[in-house]
Amino acid sequence: MAFVSPAVRCLLILAAWSGSLSRGYAESSAFPQHLSLIAGCRILNPGAKDLRVLPGERCLFRDNGDFISAGAKELRYITAGGEIKWVLTGVFHHQMSWSQNRQEILVLASEVVVWQDKDRRRFDKLLVVDLTGKVLKQLDFVTVLRQHKLKPLKFANTVEPQEGVPYEGTHLNSFYEIPALPAHPERAAYWKAGNYVVNGLMHGYFVLDAKLEKVLWNDVSPTAQMHLVHDVQVLPSGRLIQFVNLRVTATEDLRASAVEEIDLVTFRPVHVAGTEAGGIFYSRFGGGVQNLDDDLLLFSTSFTGAYLYSRKAKALVWSSIFFHMRDSEAPIYIQRLGAQDLREYFKNSTPKPAPR
Repeated sequence: MAFVSPAVRCLLILAAWSGSLSRGYAESSAFPQHLSLIAGCRILNPGAKDLRVLPGERCLFRDNGDFISAGAKELRYITAGGEIKWVLTGVFHHQMSWSQNRQEILVLASEVVVWQDKDRRRFDKLLVVDLTGKVLKQLDFVTVLRQHKLKPLKFANTVEPQEGVPYEGTHLNSFYEIPALPAHPERAAYWKAGNYVVNGLMHGYFVLDAKLEKVLWNDVSPTAQMHLVHDVQVLPSGRLIQFVNLRVTATEDLRASAVEEIDLVTFRPVHVAGTEAGGIFYSRFGGGVQNLDDDLLLFSTSFTGAYLYSRKAKALVWSSIFFHMRDSEAPIYIQRLGAQDLREYFKNSTPKPAPR
């Protein structure tokens, strides 16, 4: 048998996996038809047709037709009629999410700091902003690193490259509020409603208190190689869910990603999509996951598509492999894909986009 390199073998597995899914699931009716797909500030139907394209790189939508738009220069609140209600200047990146009551916006921002070795590095900040544009809470990760004696990164600055800022000191990729959880006597006390869970490349998981002042816990994923984890959230079931870009596998030279649901008491995976036979995929960058209901998980890779996984069936039930293709255009990279019932938003908004 001819020798096949690990990289080529991975691509062959991915191609076979993608092909079988596109034939078997692309036309499936399993995707909830009342949901629209959201890729940044693009709203699409399950067939990957654009329903609305709005200004910005990441958007949150309100039932009254308004939306919040984040990008590399500013965070904006834009009304249903296209009026810009308020603007916060800054570099906003990777992810934006609602608080549990949907009255506050959780956003990742950046600042430039001269580190001890005189290098100018980009570091992350966490902001909690209300619907009037007021910053209610914030925490910079320079403070977190210094207080907990964690070493900064020295990676190429990919978030917002700019002259004189060649490196990143931190690289956070998700920031969520923890929902109300069922009581469990063995679960650590910091996993509670109102606290925040944050994930960062190499620095791992952080649980922060409700005032966004203290780190209550910090650790790294036991199942991820090189700590490559994305989109870490806590579910109302009392479990943590995450997208693992490079998962520990039995074959060390095989690059494989996975979506994991983790028990917060044992910290062991309860559900894993992506490493079972015939289900291997690899997403080196980006990737995200969303819990749709007690059965369905929606997840997306950085380039290859969107997938719906059934916990009950332990199988993929829907996919759009070439989701990001537009005729002859190249695939569009997205950090994560989401789904939302936007019927009220469409009813109250106008199709005209706000000024850029």
